[in-house]
Amino acid sequence: MKSTTRFVLLSAIVLALGGCAQKLTYERFQTICPGDPPEAVQAILGKPWMKSVNGQAWVYQDTDRGINAMIYFQDGRVTSKKWGDPVHGIQGDPAVTAPGESKETHIQEIK
Repeated sequence: MKSTTRFVLLSAIVLALGGCAQKLTYERFQTICPGDPPEAVQAILGKPWMKSVNGQAWVYQDTDRGINAMIYFQDGRVTSKKWGDPVHGIQGDPAVTAPGESKETHIQEIK
């Protein structure tokens, strides 16, 4: 009886873990294209960790794996995206939609 209970319990755990596939992956991120609607992005990457106040930028984050992703929207469509992780580095273009914004980043090392 004990072995049957263990087998059932182990089977349930394996099935549960199999359904928990990671949605936030570089490969899935790459499939998002300009013009995609928010529903498509959420179907691909899952629910965002945070949305900007106006909903124009969605943030995805997995601190355990060091992943940060941003999806930028305008008029309900993807305009650009940005990815950062330890394996692929930082890739993509942040959206620049307001006067005074810049695509340039200046980094100053403080010693």
